[in-house]
Amino acid sequence: MMWAELTYLETLTNAQWTGISFSHRCCSGHKQSGALCEAIARSFRINFKLLTSDLDCPGALRSLGFKNMEETMAAHISEETGADADCIRKIIACSPQMKEAVCAVELGTSAEPTLCAGYISPEAAMRLLRQWQMAYGTGLSMVLSSFMAVCSAVVAAHQNNALVFSMGCPESRRRGGIAPGQLFAVLPNALVKQITKEIPVCRHMNTSAPAAGIALSNSKR
Repeated sequence: MMWAELTYLETLTNAQWTGISFSHRCCSGHKQSGALCEAIARSFRINFKLLTSDLDCPGALRSLGFKNMEETMAAHISEETGADADCIRKIIACSPQMKEAVCAVELGTSAEPTLCAGYISPEAAMRLLRQWQMAYGTGLSMVLSSFMAVCSAVVAAHQNNALVFSMGCPESRRRGGIAPGQLFAVLPNALVKQITKEIPVCRHMNTSAPAAGIALSNSKR
């Protein structure tokens, strides 16, 4: 099933979108080890529930509310990048984190999502931003980071009830499959409802080609 908000975003951006929801209660799910960005990419094809106990990415675990990850992350990132460990600690400390640890993440379109997420082109990001501005009458303020980029963007969108764009990080571009000409966008489903209530997709902002994401979702879900 495609929710109206996801269909709206796919029509607007000519790209595929997926849903994200969180559970703080222990539950069962499919064995899907990897990173959150990998799971998001996989959910463009299938619906599934990701258990955070299966995550192997410290950045995702830290973003999703797991404590005492900072020192391990700082040492790993410093070793990988050659950056000063104290600098990395400061970057990690200011990155958003869920207040309560998440036990599972529901991804796909089987249930009404808390968040909507997609990999979109810069031009599509402009169209989405313009719709947001036309609904709210202001500019978009946000913090960008090249560390824990996708997972921290997901948390920021959830906590701040905001539209968030991310350029990705080396890990999310490699493991999550974000292409060179794409960026990551995420926003609450409730915010999409508000935008569509305020203003429909403008004709002059649509691409002339059919929305590829809609065709993909109809054929694969």
